[in-house]
Amino acid sequence: MSTTRSWAPPPPGSPCRKETPDFELPVLVQPSSLPAPRLTYLPEGSADHARRLLRRAENPDRPGADTAARLATAAAHQITQAFGRPGRVGRTGPPFSLYEHAFLLRTGEEVSLWEVEHTATPDGRHMCEVYVSEDAARQAMERRATHQR
Repeated sequence: MSTTRSWAPPPPGSPCRKETPDFELPVLVQPSSLPAPRLTYLPEGSADHARRLLRRAENPDRPGADTAARLATAAAHQITQAFGRPGRVGRTGPPFSLYEHAFLLRTGEEVSLWEVEHTATPDGRHMCEVYVSEDAARQAMERRATHQR
């Protein structure tokens, strides 16, 4: 013989009775701010890479000897393309590429140089300019683009 049980809610005021609605209003939660992820650096010839980058810079306001001395202690580096496309030869559109060259010094300090590669020269030749900030590099690209028109 089977027994049939019926279910009834607990009486009001009972510790077993749920006193909250069957739905919940969304709660706005601010996520904690996470630190920006650190770059993955390559520990190969970084000081030499910095030296070659600074040597090929043609802009008169390129980083000077103090920056070169700091980067001589580079233990690792990472190159990231921030704007443009590689291999611009034969393509239409802006003749600029912007790269961040991030260096990790032996002290743990991170230093970035910003390289602008372009062909916005009177004769259309390839040119490399190096700046200590992204803003300075982007301003240089704007100036070159304006003068090219």
